[in-house]
Amino acid sequence: MFIALLISPSGSQSELHILHQSPLASHHGTPERPVDSGQLDLQILCRQIQQQPEKRWLLTELAAEYGYSPDYFGRLFSAIVGSPLSEYILTVRINQAKLLLRDSDSNIHEISDQLGYKDSGFFCRQFKKKTGISPAAYRKTLQTARNNLIPKRKPRLEK
Repeated sequence: MFIALLISPSGSQSELHILHQSPLASHHGTPERPVDSGQLDLQILCRQIQQQPEKRWLLTELAAEYGYSPDYFGRLFSAIVGSPLSEYILTVRINQAKLLLRDSDSNIHEISDQLGYKDSGFFCRQFKKKTGISPAAYRKTLQTARNNLIPKRKPRLEK
């Protein structure tokens, strides 16, 4: 048993969750190291993903860095964080895209580049799959909502 702090893709922290894991797991018959919350500090990894969503995050490289097989590390990440690594990275990128669409004048292609996508079409498909709306429509919706919040001035009549 170990304790992990659940980090949402938006960076907010939830309550502590106690997770029960077998102290040893096998991958092709080779036992892994025991799970130790000190060794497996995914809170730091989650912050790094949030700070560098454009980076190419590979399960195999992260597993090797932590000293686990990719399969075992993937299962641990899912158990601790609540979603698979790939889904977590996608959620972080989409949340960052929403901020950039709201707060910057960058076009869709520039935003997809900033988030590490080589193909802006693929970025748009992932954004729409995750949010139900295209990035351009998302930005337009925000602009429309913003314009509706600004009171319209009545023309002043000259006397």
